[in-house]
Amino acid sequence: MNTSKQVNIMVGLMFLLVLSFGIYFVWDQNVRAEDARRRQVEENAIRGGKIYALNCRVCHGNQGRGSLENPNLPGVPLNVGAYRVTDPSQLRAVHQRLYDTIRCGRVGTLMPPWSIEQGGTLNDTQIKQILALITGSWGDEVSYNPEEVSQMGWEAAIEAAHDFDTIRTREGDVLRLAADISATDTVLVVNDAYVGLSADQLLRIEDEVVRVVRAPAASSLRRAISPADTVLPLESVASFREGDVVQVDQELMRVLAIDAAANALQVERGVQGTVPTRHSDGAPVHDPSNEIVVERGVFSTEPAPHPVGTQVLNGPIPPPEGPLTGEGGTPPCGQLPPAAAPGITPTLSPGQPQIPRTAQPIQAQVVEPRDGLIEVPMRDNLFVVNNLKVRLNQSVNVKIINEGQNPHNLRLAGPDGAWNTGDDFAVPADGSFVQGGQEAVAVFMPDQPGVYVFRCDVHPTTMWGIVTVE
Repeated sequence: MNTSKQVNIMVGLMFLLVLSFGIYFVWDQNVRAEDARRRQVEENAIRGGKIYALNCRVCHGNQGRGSLENPNLPGVPLNVGAYRVTDPSQLRAVHQRLYDTIRCGRVGTLMPPWSIEQGGTLNDTQIKQILALITGSWGDEVSYNPEEVSQMGWEAAIEAAHDFDTIRTREGDVLRLAADISATDTVLVVNDAYVGLSADQLLRIEDEVVRVVRAPAASSLRRAISPADTVLPLESVASFREGDVVQVDQELMRVLAIDAAANALQVERGVQGTVPTRHSDGAPVHDPSNEIVVERGVFSTEPAPHPVGTQVLNGPIPPPEGPLTGEGGTPPCGQLPPAAAPGITPTLSPGQPQIPRTAQPIQAQVVEPRDGLIEVPMRDNLFVVNNLKVRLNQSVNVKIINEGQNPHNLRLAGPDGAWNTGDDFAVPADGSFVQGGQEAVAVFMPDQPGVYVFRCDVHPTTMWGIVTVE
């Protein structure tokens, strides 16, 4: 092979090498850019989950399911597929509505403004990170997988909520049950009851919420006592009862009488084989039993058995009941003040849930079946008709028509006045939801006269109505 051919081959190889590097560089840049976009949306959704757990779960729930998670929660469900859209134009509309709602609140509802400029605590980036949590996309650009990204954020929110609610013992351990409990037990034995629990506090054990009726008594001595003293001067005697056995250092004493005016206990010294000794000023005086008396299955949860070792967490904080945003002041972001809409005040059957003051008014106009059908159009977020009348023991088709964008349903509480029980009537019948532009029908045949309430499970503080059965 002559020199000219060798040179041409080498030049060709060099060209191929340069071309390969160029192709790789372009490909690598695209891959890096795509990876960066993926990391950005994932990290912002995860940060949004942590911000949500700190600020929003009181009304919308730990899992973001709002009233679907617990009927006591006034917030609408946010962890729903309807917000994780893949169409760019729909995403822009969803983002704008959510952004405006978080930034400015909603006049006439419990949703307050959260932006710093409107008196809240969140800056613009934090609001957008909550949007990434809800939609699974960052900004107006649809992410590679909105469902997957959003669930990453919700997992972070649930984990953060668990961390916030964890109760630590004096030794730094997690508070746990120290004995099995059945579904009817009202006394819980824990590994350390002296963690600042108080009466009426809510605790969570797995999916059940309990209310503290009585925590172990605890106080401290106001002055030193000798082995012969039978009166303990305490900082407070409010949580003690006659007959309690209390512990001071290693000595056990039985409470014989309580002098509330003097904040003092009359006690029998050295019980259960312990020896009376001197105790110094400020020594802790407490019930050593590690037992908590509770009310089971509160906050619309069901009592259930729990095994020893189950973690006991701080329970939900009761959501606010008011004031309504824009009530008694200047509405944020230039919104109109809440209007006192006309309506009637119905006399409900005994035991029916009370209609929230945040709910839409009950219309004066009564709607009855026509040819065996009642149509109930719905918009975001109200029932277009919400005062219905039907006949006892007569079958009627109830059709709901979703003219809005948000998911809706109709659920009637039934004669027992409780939600999600056997006598509920729901459209759709399986308790699911109707998406925007869709409709559903269910057959209603009431067998008891009365005036019953219905609501939308997705919007339990705003969308309400009544059915009169004659």
